Amino acid sequence: TAIAAGVDTFGFGVLECLTRLQDDPDTPVLLIVVDEPLPEEYGELAFVPEQSIALAMMLVSPTNSLGGGLYSAEMMPGTTGALGSMSQVEDFIHFLNEKGAEGNTDGQRMGWRWERHV
Repeated sequence: TAIAAGVDTFGFGVLECLTRLQDDPDTPVLLIVVDEPLPEEYGELAFVPEQSIALAMMLVSPTNSLGGGLYSAEMMPGTTGALGSMSQVEDFIHFLNEKGAEGNTDGQRMGWRWERHV
């Protein structure tokens, strides 16, 4: 599945993966997200990352025996159209690197709250 949802692309990609895991918990799902700066003439129309960013991660159901970290995600309403200073991908990578118990990101249509379970 390819998803293009502007600032919310990462969130909708996560939602797609979680839906697929719900339908088939025995099959891992690969999420690949790439965000590139847009040409200047599009800069006023959308969030524009300062640099290219890419993230690939394998999502598995907690019932799967592949191991790895255990995380949960909760979808929340987005803001009233405001764009943050970082993309949802950058917020998620920051959450993973900081090793905190929880993190969040906001978007135009949806936001996310993540929790790390030990």
